[in-house]
Amino acid sequence: MKITKWNESSIELNPSNKNIQIVERPTGFVKGFNEGKGIDSFISLPAKLPYIDFNYDSHRAVAYHQPELNDGHSFQPIHVINSVAFYHPFKSNNEYGAGKIGHLYRLKIKELNGSMETWCDWTKEKAGILRLWIDKAFLAISQPPYIIYPVGDTFGYTTLGATQDSLNGGSYVNAIIATAVAGTATTISVGGGYNSATENMQMAIYLVSTLALKGSTPSVTVSMKYDAPGWTTGTISSPPVLTAATHYLCFNTDGWFRCAKDTVTVDTFSNARTFGAWDATLATPTQFAYTQKWSIYANVTPASTPSISNISSRKLVAGGLL
Repeated sequence: MKITKWNESSIELNPSNKNIQIVERPTGFVKGFNEGKGIDSFISLPAKLPYIDFNYDSHRAVAYHQPELNDGHSFQPIHVINSVAFYHPFKSNNEYGAGKIGHLYRLKIKELNGSMETWCDWTKEKAGILRLWIDKAFLAISQPPYIIYPVGDTFGYTTLGATQDSLNGGSYVNAIIATAVAGTATTISVGGGYNSATENMQMAIYLVSTLALKGSTPSVTVSMKYDAPGWTTGTISSPPVLTAATHYLCFNTDGWFRCAKDTVTVDTFSNARTFGAWDATLATPTQFAYTQKWSIYANVTPASTPSISNISSRKLVAGGLL
């Protein structure tokens, strides 16, 4: 398993647990966010583990953990928080560092036979050892086997909101509005939990300018209750290619659902609609007047792979181990 630089040099990362397997891309998973000449790697996890350690040669590269910045003005994409940057350990003429080699972004873990997923976080334990942490709350309510996989860029609201909105399932479509990242949309995730019993959820993307359906997911089971909320994720059946235009990120359920939200902007919409197959054209939804944003986002594989000339930071892999 390698992180390969654009000039063909590489850093190998090897799991210390010999039961951890690097596998081919499973059915239903599409190519993730990837820069340069990298190829996606997927990790098969048959049982619950709190973390996985990976070994690398610290004489070939120096690893720097990238924590979340809470200075009030810095912006980090969600896949950069708790990631790892690799730099050359050598100096040119014994004076200057040789620069950045690559970047190891966050991964996601998902039930292989279910719809629950969450982010994993990297830490540097010491020189030569990186640790991939798996969320305790996720492990407590999910079921193995799992797949750990790289993801692309996102659009929508990726924060699991601190409060919840109780929404009438089966009667309404609920949506937020967001500008897409140009590329292929692969999954849609909704934060929250069911009210009193497990229920079904469907997600979709509509283009705001024409109200045309761009892509949708089949029904997935909401298996998290509102008092232990999390992300429910659906894989888009025929992944659409999106432009950087404004889209509705939609979902509906066949039962009462408590959607995670934050009071950040006036950005929620709803429309009467029974649970079932998505319409080719969305009836114009009504915008709510109060300040809130539901936790809904989509994963997108960027439209093109950067060329060597425009990779200014020499990042190699956005979200994966290679």
